[in-house]
Amino acid sequence: MTKTTYNKLIRDRIPEIIETSGKSHEIMELDHDAFLIELKEKLIEESKEVVSSETKEEMINELADVCEIVEKLMDVYGISQKELVEKKEIKRQTNGGFDKQLFLISVTEKSDN
Repeated sequence: MTKTTYNKLIRDRIPEIIETSGKSHEIMELDHDAFLIELKEKLIEESKEVVSSETKEEMINELADVCEIVEKLMDVYGISQKELVEKKEIKRQTNGGFDKQLFLISVTEKSDN
């Protein structure tokens, strides 16, 4: 018998999927504060998978996971789609978007001489 430890947030149907495959599992339900921490950790995990995606299909899968997590965070924090879009637009107007594909190498401050 081989036991693999994951210690990570999972989607709701994963226990059912594990059982259907003939395996057993150990899970626990998180309280609100622990859930928020793990949800943010899951966002980091899924974002790293976006970075390592090589094909369009992989990218679609990973972005779908990121969207699911972002939507849940919005729900938990009571953020509406309208609020998010408005904030995105404000940031785009003040700081721009990513259309020019710019990469900052350095910034040099002038001396007070």
